[in-house]
Amino acid sequence: MIGFLLKDQNVTPIPDSENREAISHASEDGRAAIPELLLRRSAANINLVSQESRKTPLIYASPNRCKKWPHLAVVEQLLRHEQTDPDFAPAKYGRTPLYLTASNDHDFVVFTLLLNRVDVNINYDALAVAIKNEHQDVVCSLLCYTSIDINNRSPLALAAAGGHEAIVQLLLRQPGVDVNGEGQFTPPNAESENPSLDAHVRSPHVSASFTPLSAAMEKGHRAITSLLLSQPGIDDLHSPLARAACHGHDEIVRRLLCHEGSDVDIDGTVVIEGF
Repeated sequence: MIGFLLKDQNVTPIPDSENREAISHASEDGRAAIPELLLRRSAANINLVSQESRKTPLIYASPNRCKKWPHLAVVEQLLRHEQTDPDFAPAKYGRTPLYLTASNDHDFVVFTLLLNRVDVNINYDALAVAIKNEHQDVVCSLLCYTSIDINNRSPLALAAAGGHEAIVQLLLRQPGVDVNGEGQFTPPNAESENPSLDAHVRSPHVSASFTPLSAAMEKGHRAITSLLLSQPGIDDLHSPLARAACHGHDEIVRRLLCHEGSDVDIDGTVVIEGF
């Protein structure tokens, strides 16, 4: 029916009350043939933003909380057109298609997006949310992308704080990774770019600014602590010994005391605070 109607040159798609055209609804429903017909006729606005949800057709085709599986055929169809904006994010801290697919563990769609002009470093959220949700395959795909920034806001610190040992190992194998890079979350009552990621590390046992080692110490992740202590150049700038002692992680304290180079007197408070 759509093809028949489009044969009439006088037929022009008109947005509905939500500012959505046929291409938007077809993308959401996974009807790959319809976007192709519309775009062939140049009878669609490929980046049209819906009024209420602020989504483009590409975002409608991507996974979300209500639709677990993305429509890969539609995603590929839309990305074939140079006019498609693969990085559009609704609202101030909206989620890009790459974020949505990384969040929902759709590695094959992440790979498709990475091959099509996507900016992998927008808000640094795609890698962070994949780490938070422990989507190891997605993390691998993102790390293979040559322009990804592996140190901004320290994904390694985020993985260490979450206790994700396999991802910590992946990150440590990346050339140029900063083993002492600081991760951060927004303090309560402050505006946050990513509240869900902040909640991943915010607790009485993790400071607002934390290195991979100090985060692993405070959360009591012993295996990650040992792994980080084995890395060349690791330091105790943020006194992980004091933090581990304060939170009762006796085994980690013992490992730190055995680690060559640990400063047991930093700030003059380690033993007094811990015991």
